[in-house]
Amino acid sequence: MDVGKFTHIPKRLVLINRVAGQKIARYWILIFVFAAGFCLLLSHVSNVVSTPPPFAIVRTSNIFLHRNTQSDEGRRLKSIISEDDICNKGTFLLIAVCVSSSNFKQRSVIRNTWGSIVSNNNRVKLAFFLGNPNDTKIQQAIWVESERYHDIVQDNFVDSYRNLTLKSIFILKWSSTFCVDASYVLKADDDMFINVPYLINYLNTTNIHNAVIGQRIAASKPIRNKKSKWFTSESMYRDKYYPYYTSGTSYVISGDVVTKLYQSTFIEPFFWLEDVYITGLCRKRINASIIDNWDFSCLYRPPRGCSYKQAISGHRNSPEEITQIWLEMNDPRLNCSV
Repeated sequence: MDVGKFTHIPKRLVLINRVAGQKIARYWILIFVFAAGFCLLLSHVSNVVSTPPPFAIVRTSNIFLHRNTQSDEGRRLKSIISEDDICNKGTFLLIAVCVSSSNFKQRSVIRNTWGSIVSNNNRVKLAFFLGNPNDTKIQQAIWVESERYHDIVQDNFVDSYRNLTLKSIFILKWSSTFCVDASYVLKADDDMFINVPYLINYLNTTNIHNAVIGQRIAASKPIRNKKSKWFTSESMYRDKYYPYYTSGTSYVISGDVVTKLYQSTFIEPFFWLEDVYITGLCRKRINASIIDNWDFSCLYRPPRGCSYKQAISGHRNSPEEITQIWLEMNDPRLNCSV
């Protein structure tokens, strides 16, 4: 080959080669930028898939919710209302009412009936636990209510039936932080009537430790019917039976296990049925016992004072029925022997 003929290259050819080189360089730069962006996208998607969202902003049922969603305090939203001075060192019983954020009437009725014991018994405290209503008008009304009564504790998870486990975990967290000296914590739904003096007398005479007290549910199976409100798929819960648990409508936790139960939620995989999760799975994990007491009831009792005279709780009571029961129980003429 005669290389001499390549020693002199026309300027036009040099210019063409230079332009071509610039195009090739830009081409490779674009490829590099695209590849870097793609890798970054993959990393982000991988992180979204592998990391559950913080429980403070969960909007629907999420079976992947577990300890990581609670332990990463830097990622979760702060509580909306804390009220960290409700309890004191002499607190015997904390009444923690699970209530829908929009249920103003139920909270008012409870304050004026069975919850009014806090006005004359400094060892009993009342707190209503709410989620986020996602409604500006409702939230503004809650702020006004909170300023008046100072008995509302509100977290940032969306307030819904499917998020009741989050609310129960929040009760445990708040209680183990701001009511750590309470001898007992009563968890109750907002459609319950609670005979608080009768409950206090029971707790004073039994001196219970390392236990959850309530109406025990045994040999309960997951409902596999997709049309059911309580449908639970095998991917959510594989075993044939749930562990023993208490009805979530009302139960008492002895003060010595409140913190242990909360800590167990960092370990026990999340489950959407709050009573099964808290009083069944988490209780079992910390080796606490269940004390079966059918004075607690998940069933409807007739709305009469005599129905509750020798009982702790009843379920599915309307505000009007709660008021009726309260008035009859406090009527000195009440005669249940007839």
